Amino acid sequence: MWDVVVLGSVLAGLGWAEEFRLRRARSAVPVRIHVNGTRGKSTVTRLLMGVLLTAGRRALGKVTGTEARWLLPDGTEAPVQRRSGRATIREQARALERAARLGCEALVLECMALHPEALWTSEHRMIQSTVGVITNVREDHGDVMGRDRAEIARTLANTIPVEGHLVVGDEQAFPLLAREARRRGTQPLLAPPVPPSRAPQELRPYLAWHAPENLGVVFQVAQLLGIEERVTWRGMAAALPEPGTARWTRVEGPGPLGALLIDGLAANDPDSLARVLRGALAACPPA
Repeated sequence: MWDVVVLGSVLAGLGWAEEFRLRRARSAVPVRIHVNGTRGKSTVTRLLMGVLLTAGRRALGKVTGTEARWLLPDGTEAPVQRRSGRATIREQARALERAARLGCEALVLECMALHPEALWTSEHRMIQSTVGVITNVREDHGDVMGRDRAEIARTLANTIPVEGHLVVGDEQAFPLLAREARRRGTQPLLAPPVPPSRAPQELRPYLAWHAPENLGVVFQVAQLLGIEERVTWRGMAAALPEPGTARWTRVEGPGPLGALLIDGLAANDPDSLARVLRGALAACPPA
């Protein structure tokens, strides 16, 4: 009997100790950005890190897309080392504590959870973001996130912060997400798309592959943080690309022959693949 009591006391003590570390880390990192959505999370995280570093903000980021990587304050990257070899949401707590140790004023984290309970725990027990981002709501992971877009939106809403800001890049899903944000005392903002053609001429080649919805979300967050437009453009152009970003190129052949080569392997839901195909055809129309 006493063994059970002692074990329970030890576990409770460990829980309190971890909560104390997280609370201390959160107080040391005033800007905490939690990036969620069906597609574009890794890309938006990288773009935001590029903007923050270009603006002179000391920041740490982490992506878990094609490859799990730390985005470090000096602009370099490092792989996320996992002792057990498995990904768990406890990495988000590690990231918060690491940002505090590195003296960062901002942390940008790609959401790594799918199940509603894990999404809620990541946001409300660990990160407690000041800016939540939901890039889009598309039909994917139906077994855990929902059978249609409304259910998926409600699942993604688990990462909406309390008394913060929510930036959404999906106009169709915005009303549902905005209602939930207001219920939590959070200000919802719909980010209008920003096409790469709006970039300064010399920066357009670095941004041509990016979806206007992703660029719009980054612009909205940057505006919230008081970062000037010219700095935002330079920061996005300087961001290291995500390995899974869709790309395309036209290969010319003899006479009328030729081909449009599209790398869209990461667009693994029908809506995202259709958007990649439309973007490629618009950028490289048939001759």
